[in-house]
Amino acid sequence: MKKLEAFFQAHQKSKILDVGTGSGQFIQVIQSIIPEHGEIIGIDLSEKALDAAKNQFSEDAKVHFEKMDATAMSYADNTFDVVCLSNSLHHLPDISKAIAEMKRVVKQDGVLFFVEMRCDHLNPPQESHRLIHHFAAKIDRACGIWHRDTYSKAEIIDLTSGTGNLNILDAWDLIEEQREPATPEDCERLLQSLDRQIARINDLSLKSILAEEAEQIKQYVRKNLFDSATELLIIAQKG
Repeated sequence: MKKLEAFFQAHQKSKILDVGTGSGQFIQVIQSIIPEHGEIIGIDLSEKALDAAKNQFSEDAKVHFEKMDATAMSYADNTFDVVCLSNSLHHLPDISKAIAEMKRVVKQDGVLFFVEMRCDHLNPPQESHRLIHHFAAKIDRACGIWHRDTYSKAEIIDLTSGTGNLNILDAWDLIEEQREPATPEDCERLLQSLDRQIARINDLSLKSILAEEAEQIKQYVRKNLFDSATELLIIAQKG
């Protein structure tokens, strides 16, 4: 966590773009590290997520949100000091196009910052997170929404450095400060999301298969509890 804080504290007055911002969760992280930040813009294609983000950051005049496709941004070349992509790599149908756009809009001496949850080398409670997340991704795909399973550490590095032709300056696993483990009650609340996901499916035979899979996940989580999957952080520049 200290390396993450040191990075953004070194970019306090920077112009930052958060790609695939969703409801602005990563912008919240940036704000917590540098309250007196420079301009931050979040882009996403989901109007629902952007409405939630706008409401959440309505009192910060230096945070703005725009509906925009990550593969076809309207910004001029060399606009931003820092361009971030947080836990959205597995949501991109065309990763190479999105990273090419990120490279285009970042300044020549600017930085590309990636955060992506890993699917490998997880402890049993973290495996609960992976199982729940991948189940939600399966439901999205069944509903015609692009949502790939999460990647391994090696795949994330390859997709950013290889597909994106980037120079990786640093890469590390985010180690968060000691936190209280999820209680059985917390886990039960999380497991309710599985039933909500299944309710989105109209095909009765598929719904029955998914219900069986959900029950197996529930049994695993109740036995092993829950913790957030490890996140890999990557700092890169244009290749």
